[in-house]
Amino acid sequence: MTYYAKNNQIKEGMLESADVEVNQRSVLVTDPTLSLKDPTLYLCDTSSFFLRLPDTTVRSDFLLVRRPDWGGLNLELMKNEKVYLYWGVEWCRVLYRSNLDDFRFIHRSDPIMTDDYSWLISNDPILHNVKDAIKDLMEPIRFGQDIAKWLKGKSKDCVTKNNRVTCKVRVYANLV
Repeated sequence: MTYYAKNNQIKEGMLESADVEVNQRSVLVTDPTLSLKDPTLYLCDTSSFFLRLPDTTVRSDFLLVRRPDWGGLNLELMKNEKVYLYWGVEWCRVLYRSNLDDFRFIHRSDPIMTDDYSWLISNDPILHNVKDAIKDLMEPIRFGQDIAKWLKGKSKDCVTKNNRVTCKVRVYANLV
């Protein structure tokens, strides 16, 4: 899996959560083998503008008036097939309708980062709730890495002998 982050705060949040390689935005822009239409985009924005947006439609010219820093590459990436916006409270799915040149923002449960090619963007400083949202996105990856370490016998609770992994099993019960 390949991950791209626009700023160092996002990169640090991702690296704190899982052992992944995170490239900077400049790599995405300068590498001719990468298409702007391929990545899954996770956009984080905490401006008050988005507090009113769930389940609504916004024309792209109006969006640029309200968020001029989204012009150029960010707006082009928002036209991709898989775009999610975390607006400080919860996630929205963003759908671009080219025939109307508008964006539809639809409430949804937390997305799961499973695609091979993902890009996380925030034009604002990363606040605690955004950092938590990034950590939640990375949780399935971290969990998978922990399981892989456990299966390879690199866990402190596991021992590998003769290509066989033996692990201590801890059972917790809540007795009523």
